[in-house]
Amino acid sequence: MNRDHQDRVSIPRNGHTRVVAIVARMSGSPNREAKPNHQIDYCKQVVAELHEGSVEYRIISVGKDAQLDRPELAEIEAMLRSRELDLLIGEDIGRLTRSVEAVRLCGIAVDHGTRVIAPNDCVDTAEGNWEARMNIPPEGGANAPS
Repeated sequence: MNRDHQDRVSIPRNGHTRVVAIVARMSGSPNREAKPNHQIDYCKQVVAELHEGSVEYRIISVGKDAQLDRPELAEIEAMLRSRELDLLIGEDIGRLTRSVEAVRLCGIAVDHGTRVIAPNDCVDTAEGNWEARMNIPPEGGANAPS
């Protein structure tokens, strides 16, 4: 990772409050409300361990479907391109999307100075090997021909 990117992710863009988007996936289970709250609490705990100081959270609740044209993904991309986020975090990269679209969005984040962390997958774009840690199945699912 280059030093410029590391400097941009360690200091809040506005100089005082880190802006963090948490991606939480809704499930089809009867425990729908508890599951996203657990994901959000876990992500807040990770952020608290990494950063001191003031944090403004933006919660993005994504659907359980696998469509790539979901409005939440467009919202995330717009937030990344506008450089309003310091950090995008989800329990695992599948909270964002379960396709190669996740790699594209992480690339946009890096290009626009936003750090992405998926702690359960050991993905952190502040590390030089983040792309190798992305555990994304091929288009069409894990059983698709390669």
